[in-house]
Amino acid sequence: IDDTERFYRRLVDIAPNWVIAYNQLGYINMSKGRFTEAEERFKSYRFIAPDQANPHDSLGELFFALGRNDEAEESFEKAIEIKPDFWGSYNHIALLKSFNDDIEGAREVLDRAHTAGIPDDWAAETECLVQYRGLQYTESWREILELAETSKCVEKPTINIMKLITHLAACEVGDWDTALEIERAGEEQLAEIESKGIEIGARQKEMMRASIEHLRGVRLALQGDYGEAEELLRAADERVSYIEAPYTIFKLHNRLVLAELLLADGRDAEAHGLLAKIRGVNPLWVAEFQDSGFKMLGLDR
Repeated sequence: IDDTERFYRRLVDIAPNWVIAYNQLGYINMSKGRFTEAEERFKSYRFIAPDQANPHDSLGELFFALGRNDEAEESFEKAIEIKPDFWGSYNHIALLKSFNDDIEGAREVLDRAHTAGIPDDWAAETECLVQYRGLQYTESWREILELAETSKCVEKPTINIMKLITHLAACEVGDWDTALEIERAGEEQLAEIESKGIEIGARQKEMMRASIEHLRGVRLALQGDYGEAEELLRAADERVSYIEAPYTIFKLHNRLVLAELLLADGRDAEAHGLLAKIRGVNPLWVAEFQDSGFKMLGLDR
């Protein structure tokens, strides 16, 4: 147990109604893959503060990570019922739906959020996400690249989900120059942050490194360099935990790409061992991966 977890455990012992401690312990347990304990912590938080929106939202993120989508959506909706301007839960429902191929449902949630008065800065990135996920779902690679030329969703060097999708589109059509440009922009941004001592969270910095490794791994896999691609995808996996919905999505996606690479490389036993680990977290995503013919990138076997 690290110092942070020890502190919050002690806080729960001496102040059992200090709700923030339960919330933080829930996320700490998620990050360590202790999902049963995370659920207990979040439910304790909900029991102590049932009239607050945040415990319902936090529990929803856990259910999302575990593929318990109906429970996740119910929990997010409860947060909105309690606090109609709890914008995070609208975004979480849209994220949930867009990554479970219900693009129309995600758009409907955004419409509801706008009706409720969601500020532009809360809605902008989620609107981008839904737009790009809709195109990815239909494998509209050329359209994604055309959109990226004018879209504000990818104008910054930051590697967000839309940038990951644009990079994938470039790789799928063999536009290696665009893929490399996205990778270099991310590397340069990280180098600038480090050289100038810009203060960002350690978790955020690790996510930036992992995103760059993932991008390079995807490109090399589609170029046929399975050895280096595997090293990069494994390095990305090591950097990111199952804490919070966006990190969970990245980790699950990266692991499934790695599983496809192992299958394409003829290492079926290793691939299925990895899939068993992923299934232990989110069986739904593994079932969908199997239904797709074990395809995330479309590598030849």
